[in-house]
Amino acid sequence: RRLFRSIESNNMELVESNYNTNEFFNSIVDLIRPEVENKKLDFKYNISDTIPKELIGDKNKIKTIVYNLLNNAVKYTEEGFVEFSVDCIIKEDNCTLKINVSDSGKGIKEEDVSNIFEKFYRSSDDKDSNITGTGLGLAITKSLIDLMNGKIVVNSNEGIGSSFYVTLSQKMIENNDKEIL
Repeated sequence: RRLFRSIESNNMELVESNYNTNEFFNSIVDLIRPEVENKKLDFKYNISDTIPKELIGDKNKIKTIVYNLLNNAVKYTEEGFVEFSVDCIIKEDNCTLKINVSDSGKGIKEEDVSNIFEKFYRSSDDKDSNITGTGLGLAITKSLIDLMNGKIVVNSNEGIGSSFYVTLSQKMIENNDKEIL
């Protein structure tokens, strides 16, 4: 909640630093893997080898964004899969990360999709189920994406699953060699 208060009061700043993309995304996979395995879900992930080895950005905020999306995917999926992929578009000294988190979970009702990024919002189904949460995860996620001038798009079909697509621009380091992950 402290994070959300900082965001709401416009006290949130980007803290950019160099980060190793391979280590970074694998650390997020390592964080979510126990939850995925505990629910016996099929976990698919692909980090494209076109992503530069090192980027400059606010890795802590990106980690919060990705972890919140993965955590929700696991939370709302009882059987099937959770998929996490990262690709990029490189243009001059800029790398736009294309992050996708998809699942075969319960999906989101069409009338709820426009509200899921509102703070404390929980669908009527969530309130009547054993799914816990405060309704802040996606609000924080959207606020962080906005702070980073990124975009998020949601595609969901009730009873089939959801996909969250995030694009975030990161700075590239000169002479950045690509490394196969």
